[in-house]
Amino acid sequence: MRYFAAVAEAGSLSVAAESLFIAQPALSKQIRQLEEELGVLLFARHARGVVLTAAGKALLPEVRVQLASMGRLADVARRARSVEKHRLRVGMAPSLAVPVLPELAARLQAQYTDFDMDVRDIPSTEQTEALLADEIDIGMACLLPRHSAVSVACKLDDTLCVALRRQDPRAREESLALQQFVEDRFAGFTEQSWLARGDRPDPAFAEAGFQPYVHYEVATVHRVLDLVAAGLAVALLPSILAVHLPKEVALRPLRNLPRCNAMGVLRRRADANPVLDSVEPAMREIFGRLQRAGEHALRDATPAL
Repeated sequence: MRYFAAVAEAGSLSVAAESLFIAQPALSKQIRQLEEELGVLLFARHARGVVLTAAGKALLPEVRVQLASMGRLADVARRARSVEKHRLRVGMAPSLAVPVLPELAARLQAQYTDFDMDVRDIPSTEQTEALLADEIDIGMACLLPRHSAVSVACKLDDTLCVALRRQDPRAREESLALQQFVEDRFAGFTEQSWLARGDRPDPAFAEAGFQPYVHYEVATVHRVLDLVAAGLAVALLPSILAVHLPKEVALRPLRNLPRCNAMGVLRRRADANPVLDSVEPAMREIFGRLQRAGEHALRDATPAL
């Protein structure tokens, strides 16, 4: 079609061949093959060149439309290839309250041309399956999986604290022990890994000698904080949340407890997506900043003894 349009516009096989950088016999052969395929004569030859036949005149506008469409298709394919090359599909646990996506997206947009990020809410327990099905490139989860094909690229280890209403007398203490909450009702979010449930008692509570009464189990950390602010329950949360607490809630560190995993970044062990090479160092820096900010906010919120 490109050869046909070039000959029609030039009115000469030799001129068209020169503009196309091909030999004239090869161009003539291509035109004949097109005419044979269509079953019509497209050009009438004369001494000074060629002119379009009626069939050729009817065909030329449609050919121009098709060539323009093919050019657009090629542009779309090239853009899609570029975006695909610098694309990150993220599965985010809905219960996470850690604001990491804006900073991660800004870092990757500065590094890659035509970068694009897709984000889906996927529970932590379903992210391994989504990774293995190639539905996402990374997962951001509260619960870390154990699967040979999935690795934890990095994780945010944090100080485990208790959230309680600011008017609670215990909120005036610098740090607290789990045993002080034997009689309390607890609120937890669905994917909380450090809160005992049913027949899976948490080792920290086992050592403290009791199993907590989880009166509220909700979907998000924000709803947990609403329950604490209302004085309906206490909750176990990482110190990073000290940065954005409701004014009615106090966060105090718990003594003699191991650090908790507030969040982990999951990926397939064998994945050629080039963006992943930048995700891990970026998330390590973001996690480090969040840890420092949380610890600083926690120190500032500690009451004078």
